[in-house]
Amino acid sequence: MKPRALPAFVLMLGLVVAAPFARAAEPPFALPDTGPGHVAAAYFTAFNSGRDEALRAFFEVNVSKEGLAERSLEQRVEIHRGMREEHGTFTPVRLVDAADDRLRLMVRTGHGLMLDFTFMFEPGPGPHLAGIRVEDSGPEPEEPAAASAAPMSEQVALAAWRARLDSLTAAGAFSGAVVVTRGDSILHRAAYGLASRADRLPNRTDTRFNLGSINKIFTKLAIGQLVEQGKVHLDDTIDRYLPDYPTEVASKVTVRQLLAHRGGIGDIFGEAYDRTDHAQLRSVADWIPLFRDRPLAFEPGAKTEYSNGGYVLLGAIVEKASGEDYYDYMRRHIYEPLGMRSTDHYAQDDRVPNLAAGYTRQRGDGAKPDASGLSDNAFSRPMRGSPAGGGYTTLDDMLRFTRALRAGTLLRPETMRDGFAEMGPGPGGEVGLGIGGGAPGLNAAVEVNGPYTIIVLANLDPPAAERVASQLRRWLVPGGGAGDRRMIGGPGGAGHGGERRIIGAPGGGGGERRIIGGPGGASEAAEGPGGPERVIIGGTRPRQAPERTSIPKGGAEVEMLRSGHLPAVRAMVNGQGPFLFAIDTGGGGSARIDSALAARLGLETVGQVRSGDPSGRNSRVQNLVRVGSLEIGGARFEGLSAAVRDGGERRIGEPVDGILGFGLFEACLLTLDYPGNRVRMENGELPPADGRDVIAFTTDHGIPTVRLQVDSLWVDADVDAGSPGGFTMPQSMAAKLPLSSAPRVVGHARTASNEFEITAAELKGSVRLGGHTFPGATIGFQPLFPMANVGSRVLREFRVTFDQKNGRMRLSRAA
Repeated sequence: MKPRALPAFVLMLGLVVAAPFARAAEPPFALPDTGPGHVAAAYFTAFNSGRDEALRAFFEVNVSKEGLAERSLEQRVEIHRGMREEHGTFTPVRLVDAADDRLRLMVRTGHGLMLDFTFMFEPGPGPHLAGIRVEDSGPEPEEPAAASAAPMSEQVALAAWRARLDSLTAAGAFSGAVVVTRGDSILHRAAYGLASRADRLPNRTDTRFNLGSINKIFTKLAIGQLVEQGKVHLDDTIDRYLPDYPTEVASKVTVRQLLAHRGGIGDIFGEAYDRTDHAQLRSVADWIPLFRDRPLAFEPGAKTEYSNGGYVLLGAIVEKASGEDYYDYMRRHIYEPLGMRSTDHYAQDDRVPNLAAGYTRQRGDGAKPDASGLSDNAFSRPMRGSPAGGGYTTLDDMLRFTRALRAGTLLRPETMRDGFAEMGPGPGGEVGLGIGGGAPGLNAAVEVNGPYTIIVLANLDPPAAERVASQLRRWLVPGGGAGDRRMIGGPGGAGHGGERRIIGAPGGGGGERRIIGGPGGASEAAEGPGGPERVIIGGTRPRQAPERTSIPKGGAEVEMLRSGHLPAVRAMVNGQGPFLFAIDTGGGGSARIDSALAARLGLETVGQVRSGDPSGRNSRVQNLVRVGSLEIGGARFEGLSAAVRDGGERRIGEPVDGILGFGLFEACLLTLDYPGNRVRMENGELPPADGRDVIAFTTDHGIPTVRLQVDSLWVDADVDAGSPGGFTMPQSMAAKLPLSSAPRVVGHARTASNEFEITAAELKGSVRLGGHTFPGATIGFQPLFPMANVGSRVLREFRVTFDQKNGRMRLSRAA
């Protein structure tokens, strides 16, 4: 590759990037005065300019012709435009690692989040940018040793990792099995936690764990084998193999597009999956009706969007091209030849020894949480997994697969060059692979970087496995290694992962997708056809609960005051007050405090947070302040963060000094006794949910969400003391319900950020909330929010007790 001088405009950009949201005491950060430092400075300047043409010029100058052939200028600009829309600006704040082939930085976004950036460079003169990997820095501060420019020693890293695994296991945050190797040497191999909580059976190093979406890499390998046999051609449209699939879709989508998540097929999970009897999902053909009649989400090839349905169709193509059942093919041609004799898609009613049950904190029909709040995830899983995910494996079997990958024996070199690059070493012999899978009660991660292989299999919600695997990778291989880390999997491969909101870099060949709102906040990514550019950002929520909650032995009870429809209490803040705070179960986080009170108390600003109502519109960036203590009666909450309500935010109800969010009460029972005008906080827990007096709820977005039956429809509904209405639903649901008349405008509503009309009509049937029935209820309809809602007009009839630790709510009518 010919050396190429950087143009003057890159060299003259300067190496200091100011931080628009930096703390006052934090000086501007100086990037290294090196070639990689100049490229990084040019990138941040182009990105922060907000102009596509600046990004286009940056990539044109700093990416080789070979790199642009793999992913075009427009595709790259589209990826980073999406990042800009989500994150605002990027400000480097700390150097983590610097070398000729990489530059790793901690970067603050315009909204105060921290990201882990690695610029990767091609070998030889340049520097030429090979890719940019962006990862969430995680929910915990990075350890000082990990922040060092030099890697931890292998011995120190492994000792710290073992201690971390022990700590997480003791806290109930990890259960599974791990193995770490360097070359052929096993450095650590151990099992933690229980495979069966009912029978108290421990996990073992040979226990079979559900892989989730990691199975996609095996489905892709099967397609690669059939390509080599001439039975599948990547650029054929899928109607050649699936003549019974709807022609308007099958005649447009190619096999190559399915592999790269660029076919527009969509997901297998959603309302159709929820309505289906999971016991009937045994074969590949059983999955196809869940999505076959949907129109394409976009024109094939126009963008990249994660598609479980696409991989189900690839499994059907394996069957058609090979003449074998998909599951038989995988056993005979992949698992058995590789010696993976404990890997398979086991059905729930198969009698398989040493199989780990999965345990989840998510709630759903059929969930039966134990005293710790964990439920067996069988209620969410299909009878048998699909080509998109849901098979089982062991540590040793996955190790056999990674060794074959390192040896380059999975596929021929020419096949790997044509769309299967992750199946073996790169042209220089380097190996880099990062694959993950997860769903309720299961998580798996495989990291292959440099000489190290890290395999973590867990039977808990994400990110139980991915968190510890990525942590050790960062310690052992600064910058993540030279190889391309491709995420084939992602959550949702084995069971319904809940509604997942896809945010981040839109399509255009990148394939990298951020998922927020999935189980555990884990990240999900789809593989793109190009080089090693990575955008893998996990959706972790800021801590909701105080650091410490102290409740008197007999509980604490105070008068319920009112701020309009909101319950309110008197509270002391940092020993001063009392001040009036409203309680809003529809408010995430611990608290929001008026700017005037924050200034009066001299509260320290510790960061920023993006906030808004559930519509996702008109969100605001607000300062976060540190509150040492907040007392309500004898209840004391210590060490919490509060968002500052500034003068531009709409006020709802009578004037208050702040709002207490649902997260404040995470560690105690909270009772809002509307008829008795009392608020009570106490220790203990509610009885198990029975669907009548005690109802299960989830808090996936920081707000209690229950299952509500409206006539014959079951919907998810937020229990929102901040809403003045009764039962409200999205406007789109009106056509699905038996109403006594067409909805008519009954008023206007407003949130902190929006104003809109409310329409309403009387339901011919009834609404059922737990054991309480509301015949002929009036249903409000609104155009803004995606969720149904149970507001204060319903709640004011009850004494409502919330048990967040166990996800339970009790409704008691006044005598």
